[in-house]
Amino acid sequence: MGYPGHDNHNDAGQAIKCTVPTTQLPRFRQMSMTCGGYYGGVSGSPWITDYQDDARSGHVIGNLGGYNGGGNDANVDYISYAPAFGTDAANLLANAVANQDPPTNLPPYQGLQGELPGGAALWQHAKLLASGDYTGNHRSDLIVVWSDGEVTLYPGDGKGGFLPETQLQKPKSIWTHAETITGGDFAGSNLSDLMVRWSDGEVTLYPDVSTSGMGNEIQMAPSGSIWKDAIQISAGQFHNGKYATDLMVRWVDGELTLYTYVGAGTFGTENRLLAKNDTWKNATLLTSGNFSGNGNWDVLVRWVDGELDTYVATSTAGLGAEARMRDANDLWKHDLVMTAGNYTANNFNDDLIVRWSDGETTLYADTAYQNLGSENTLVYPGT
Repeated sequence: MGYPGHDNHNDAGQAIKCTVPTTQLPRFRQMSMTCGGYYGGVSGSPWITDYQDDARSGHVIGNLGGYNGGGNDANVDYISYAPAFGTDAANLLANAVANQDPPTNLPPYQGLQGELPGGAALWQHAKLLASGDYTGNHRSDLIVVWSDGEVTLYPGDGKGGFLPETQLQKPKSIWTHAETITGGDFAGSNLSDLMVRWSDGEVTLYPDVSTSGMGNEIQMAPSGSIWKDAIQISAGQFHNGKYATDLMVRWVDGELTLYTYVGAGTFGTENRLLAKNDTWKNATLLTSGNFSGNGNWDVLVRWVDGELDTYVATSTAGLGAEARMRDANDLWKHDLVMTAGNYTANNFNDDLIVRWSDGETTLYADTAYQNLGSENTLVYPGT
């Protein structure tokens, strides 16, 4: 909402309002809208979401920038821009409400430092995610397999953000055939490994993935094997050990299997946690993490109806106790890809990354087994 100037555009001095979708400028935390009538004078006006006319309530998510200092260079009235407010704006508001001066020792603003590059339209093509320590700093980094076969590595900064990306595979590679991936410490070295189940049933392990490349491929199962029915794989620590050397597998018929002491070329010891069943056919997504603080990790499941459950301290004896994190809901039906890792300062594998259907990507820092952690947007939605 804003007030155009009186220069033949707003003689009555009335506010104007426009309810339209916004788009994100690629690689910038900036929104754009198309709506006529926004002439000089509207600069600084608020952009509001969830606005209710009767209550005059909503959430301010940005403010309009002016011509050349934030507006369209063509000087047209129908394209307007606004920065999307983030943590920096929230902190500034908190200082103002408390009548406190902002901190003076903050580093210079670095734009989108820490957020993932590219807009929501790009991240809609993030097909698979895997967390692991691929840079050797004892924190999690993020591997992304894109729908066009490109594979990229985003080193974590240990503060819930990310450093510049490294391309591990170019587009149009064989990675278009990767169906499910996970990062774990199967080869027993200082760097995490990447395990992949391919569309033809082959399973391969890439030990010590790093910014230098994928490493030497080790075949775990041949093409045409029963692993073609492994819908999801997730590495974790489920035997009171020190490293993520175990592999949780959800099969197409609902069976759930835990392989402990997985190594290079071997799946270790097989433990059936659940026989085939109809319930777990509806487990749409699955990831592993230490959300409860126990010696054994937990299994986090997103069901087809949007329900979110944690199975606490899962072991070879069976799934842990079920803890409800979210009841069935429409929002979490849009969670299409997720992974958990150690991305923040508490040094636990309890940070959940979710890529939503519209490309928005979110980090839930320090997630507990019954509650999602604090929400941090890594890729802002396009609308």
